Amino acid sequence: MNNNPLLSILIPTKNREEYALKVVYHILEIKDDRIQLVIYDNSDTNKLENLLRDCLKDDRIKYFYTNEVLSFVENFSQGISRCTGEYVTIIGDDDGINPFIIDIADWANKNGVEAITPSLSLVYYWPESGVHSKNDNGRLVISEISCKAKFYNPAKEVVKLLKNGCQNYLSLNLAKAYHGMIKRTVLEEIKNRVGNYIGGLSPDIYLSIAASLLIEKVLIIDYPLTISGICKKSGSSDYATGRHTGKLETAPHFRGHTNYKWSDKVPSFYSGENIWADSALAAIKDLKFNHLIRAFNIDVLSAYSIKSYPEFKKIIIENLAKNHKNSRSSISIKFHLLKGFIKGPFITRSKAIMGQVFNKKINKFFDNVPVIDTASEIVQLNIEKSKKLIFKTLQKL
Repeated sequence: MNNNPLLSILIPTKNREEYALKVVYHILEIKDDRIQLVIYDNSDTNKLENLLRDCLKDDRIKYFYTNEVLSFVENFSQGISRCTGEYVTIIGDDDGINPFIIDIADWANKNGVEAITPSLSLVYYWPESGVHSKNDNGRLVISEISCKAKFYNPAKEVVKLLKNGCQNYLSLNLAKAYHGMIKRTVLEEIKNRVGNYIGGLSPDIYLSIAASLLIEKVLIIDYPLTISGICKKSGSSDYATGRHTGKLETAPHFRGHTNYKWSDKVPSFYSGENIWADSALAAIKDLKFNHLIRAFNIDVLSAYSIKSYPEFKKIIIENLAKNHKNSRSSISIKFHLLKGFIKGPFITRSKAIMGQVFNKKINKFFDNVPVIDTASEIVQLNIEKSKKLIFKTLQKL
């Protein structure tokens, strides 16, 4: 195998052998020596290694196992340190890969592009994911793909994120390693500056913010590079079914951390929204872009939190009052919340409604899709025309 692969695909995994095994089989079906598959396994046992025995004969795959207690971010960091490709893409152990990703990586390398963030147009719900009460036998959703492409200044997008309380980061034009593609030299620069590839509690948003602050431009393409997988054990499933919240000390993200300092700007309870905000602020602080934190809108985060988690209203109000030291009266707090609702949930909802009215994308649904391999075959058949169109678009940039 080439000692310097073009693309490293990293899969950090833990105790989901039944999914990881099928995902590995699926990726190794891509017959291209420019791909490197790195698996960093922090499961309780090395069962996956035994299951992968035949696969490990393929010299494109690098498998590492440790049963020491690792946090999410450390599991990701250790995996990144084993990647040697020019570009790095990170996916979950229930996700898939668009086989055409290597062609995009080749174009990026030849054109000096540091980061590509694709649309998440492919979603695969594994059988018994628990998200759909009906059609829970495996569903693939393919959203309409326009194949548009444009460069953005990701640092400006970070400021937009801060002004929105660090919410809805997937809707912004940020660099992303998780389901995106980033040049490995950018990840090495993060490590040189911070001491680790990742900090905070959420690997995906921390890496996204950190990389976005260090590169001049990111290419945003309405074309998918990966298949977003959702299984019954995934965080996406927890979020969709309402299991992604609770007391802060119950957050699985704290596993493997000692004396972690939670941001005093974020309400102290466990939710996806709060984890995102805390990790985004951690990336900005670690990279010493502290002047940007003044753009963080705590009113907006509080409004999103009260809307979604009214049972934590007391904690949210107390945190809001603490951060508005000169306006702690009940009327003042209500005023801050009102501003937060207008700038946050209200605008988000309005944009969603406008999008439904004016930007109606056609989704294709495929039910009874048993495994990720089958989903990948369907994807290839349905986006062949999009592959040709995206390269025509890229040639014009």
